[in-house]
Amino acid sequence: MGVNRQMDRTKIDNKAEDRAKHPVQPERGLDASGAELIPLPTISAGWPEGVDGGCVALDAAAVLRAKWRSFALRVQGDSMIGANIFDGDIVIGDYTAEARPGAIVVALIDGESALKRLVMRRGKPHLVSENPNNPDLAPLSELVVQGVAHTVVHRLQ
Repeated sequence: MGVNRQMDRTKIDNKAEDRAKHPVQPERGLDASGAELIPLPTISAGWPEGVDGGCVALDAAAVLRAKWRSFALRVQGDSMIGANIFDGDIVIGDYTAEARPGAIVVALIDGESALKRLVMRRGKPHLVSENPNNPDLAPLSELVVQGVAHTVVHRLQ
């Protein structure tokens, strides 16, 4: 390691120590839908640079936008891969019987549970897969929206 690199490393280590002594208390805000947001420090995914504001204590419920009416479900299957929801992922959402067309919903369709995109066709609700290898679903007797998904958690390889 060259002298300059070693000096740069020392500066970075000192900044990390300073941040540990003075934890950041982020201000809260609202997103476009009115959901509470916690602004997190940013980190470059391109050229390395300092982390603005240091690390913050993680409030998982706030990051996942969880409320008392929230649910978490582990996904099985590949019908939603076009929406970046993969087998083994966890979807977080809110229990509600109302959903807008285009929302990803947890629904009972003819007594079976499914995670799909809600669409209207000829004024009737249908569930659409986000994988061309999987069929869309039209209810034979009933379609009941149980909740709307808003967050997906998946592990990096």
